[in-house]
Amino acid sequence: MIPEKKIKVLFLDHTSVIGGGERSLIDLLIYINKDRFQPVLICFEDGPLIERVASIDGVEVHIIPFSEKVLKYNRDKKSISQLFSIIYLILPMVKLFHYVMKSKAKVIYCNSMKAHFIGLIVGKLTNKKVIWHVRDILDGGLNRKLFIGFSRFADNIICISKAVSKQFKESEKVKIVYNGIYPMEERGISERV
Repeated sequence: MIPEKKIKVLFLDHTSVIGGGERSLIDLLIYINKDRFQPVLICFEDGPLIERVASIDGVEVHIIPFSEKVLKYNRDKKSISQLFSIIYLILPMVKLFHYVMKSKAKVIYCNSMKAHFIGLIVGKLTNKKVIWHVRDILDGGLNRKLFIGFSRFADNIICISKAVSKQFKESEKVKIVYNGIYPMEERGISERV
């Protein structure tokens, strides 16, 4: 019997700061079935997330640096200079595009808001399946309209709650998957205190 080839999945996150979404991603990378999947984390900056994930067996880690202007873009701040920060996306997105093409990955899993947009564009240009893991509820306005408009092109959307899922129209591709919790019996005594 010929063994099944592993499915390579690229996990994108724009930040290396460990927040709630990144904690969930770490758990996913620890517990993903590595007999079936080959997980690769691509982060847009170096930092604690990179350091933590590099210690997980069976997970590759790569940094494709993006400009500070892109990483610090604030969706709630309205300014002309922020609009022009889109220029700083071009070179890193070309690098990401080349990496994805060479990687032979089948899936791009986007774990953060900036990763949703960047991963969707690169994923569609490289003909990869794109999965969004959405944890945010956007207020009304242009950002929300763009987000909902772009969501039509994602292949699957994982939402962490019904409230998060309500911003999308009823769709077969939207699934609610609540964040898991780390089982107490697996933790060391020092983690319980």
